[in-house]
Amino acid sequence: MDNKPPVLITWMDICSCDAAWMSLEDALEYCPTPIQTLGWIIEDNEEYVVVVSSYSTEEDDRVFGSVCAIPRSVIESVVVLDTRNVC
Repeated sequence: MDNKPPVLITWMDICSCDAAWMSLEDALEYCPTPIQTLGWIIEDNEEYVVVVSSYSTEEDDRVFGSVCAIPRSVIESVVVLDTRNVC
């Protein structure tokens, strides 16, 4: 895990509203919205990618935070980030 580079994943998410009734014109304005997720890929398979935005460095008690499973069908790009010059 420590040697995996961070990535920036851009993907399309649903846009919905369950709060109230709305006109057809308002409903037709809804469309998927681009989302960016920054983190480390812990699973990468044909169906989806699992990315975490934080993790503990304790080898004997490794835990992960902000876990997000993103279907490959909605991923627009995955950019590997260069951390060579980060302090």
